[in-house]
Amino acid sequence: MRKLNLLRVDNGVKRDLSLRLDVTTRDRQTSAKFGEEYFDGDRKLGYGGYNYDGRWVKVAKRLIENFELKPGAKILDVGCAKGFLVKDLVDLGFDAYGIDVSEYALGSCPDEVVGRLHLGDMRTLPFRSNTFDVVVCINTLHNLNKIGALNAITEFNRIIKDPRSVFIQVDAWRDEKDLSILEKWLLTANLYMTPDQWLDFFEECDFEGSYYWTILNADGTVI
Repeated sequence: MRKLNLLRVDNGVKRDLSLRLDVTTRDRQTSAKFGEEYFDGDRKLGYGGYNYDGRWVKVAKRLIENFELKPGAKILDVGCAKGFLVKDLVDLGFDAYGIDVSEYALGSCPDEVVGRLHLGDMRTLPFRSNTFDVVVCINTLHNLNKIGALNAITEFNRIIKDPRSVFIQVDAWRDEKDLSILEKWLLTANLYMTPDQWLDFFEECDFEGSYYWTILNADGTVI
C-alpha cells in the first residue's frame, strides 16, 4: 500500500461547519436517499448545489501521472455522482466510466458521459474480472458498514488488472475532537476510523492499492 494525496485541497479552502450544527435524524435520512436534496438542495443536507466547475481536472491529471496511464486506459470511478471526474478523464483521452447508487445524480450528468455511467452497488459491481486499469473510490466507501466495505474492496480487486492500481479515500479521525467534528459534519457515513484502524482494515481486506484520508479540522479546513 502507498499513501497518495490525489485531492490536495488548496490552502484557505474551508467548510462552514456551522451549517450542520443542528442536523436531525430526519435530515440524515433525507440525505441518505442521494436525491435532489442531497446534491442540489440546502448545504445542510449535502453539496448545496453540485455543478461542474472544473475542480476535478487537477485530480484527473494527478491520477494519470501517479498511475502512469497512457491515453485509452480504462478507468472506473466508484461513487461517481454526476460523473464530473469521468468527464474530465474522457476529455483527457481516457476510457473512463462511473457507477453510483443515485438515479438523480446519474440523470444530471454532462452530455459527454451519457452511456458511461452505471446505476449500481459497489458491493456487487456489474463488470467482468480484470476489466479496468485503475479504480478510484473517493469518500464513498464510508457509506457502507465494515462487511459491506470488505465486499466492495473484494470487488475492486476482482475487476482491476493490477490490485496496486486501486485508489481509496476515506474519512478518518485522530482524536476525540476530530471525531466530534466529523460526526456532526458527515450525513451519510456509517464507517469512519483512525488512520491506523483503516490501515489494519485494508490489510484484512488484502488491499494493495493507494489510499488517503479526509480529516476535518475545527476551523473547517481539510487535511
